[in-house]
Order: sequence, then C-alpha cells, then structure tokens
Amino acid sequence: MIITQASWSEANNLPGVAFSVLNSGQFVANHVFVDVVKLKKGSSLPLSLRGRHRRLYVVSGHGRVTGADGVEHPIGPDILVEWDRDETQSAVADSGIVAVMVEEHS
Repeated sequence: MIITQASWSEANNLPGVAFSVLNSGQFVANHVFVDVVKLKKGSSLPLSLRGRHRRLYVVSGHGRVTGADGVEHPIGPDILVEWDRDETQSAVADSGIVAVMVEEHS
C-alpha cells in the first residue's frame, strides 16, 4: 500500500482550477483518465471540453453545470453528472468544489 499527499497542478488557461491525477492512463484502461479536480469559487470548466465521455462526481461544494440543452442545473455533494461525448459541457463553481472526474478518450 502506498499513501501519499495529493499533488495538485494548476490547469493551463483555467484560472482557479487544479487537478490531481489518479490514473494517468498507465493502467489497463489506458483510455480512461480519473482525476480529482478543485475549482475555486467563481472558476469554471469551459464549454469547449467536448469529444470526451465525461463523468463528474461532486465530493464537496456547490455550483452549476450545463449540457446540450444549455440550461444550468445546480450541483452539490453526492451529485453525479454524466455528459455524452458530443455534448457541450461546462461546470461553474458557486463555492469551492472538489470533484472526481472520469474521462473516456478514444
């Protein structure tokens, strides 16, 4: 067993967003990436993140997400959001958010 402190990296061009990589693709599912993401209050994941089947599980905090319908939906702890590969995707943090993000790349 290995126990370590999470290592956080600031996301390029996404102010207030940091990632901690849990599976960088080196395991059996080499096209699945699992990260923990922290969004500071007011930060967001942009609409341009398409082409990936993405799931976002909120551990703490509150915010809003949008999908293909363009309608904002509230999110909070224990909420799982799943976007289809071709769907427009965004998430905005109304408070600091910690979430687990699973992405399938092809």
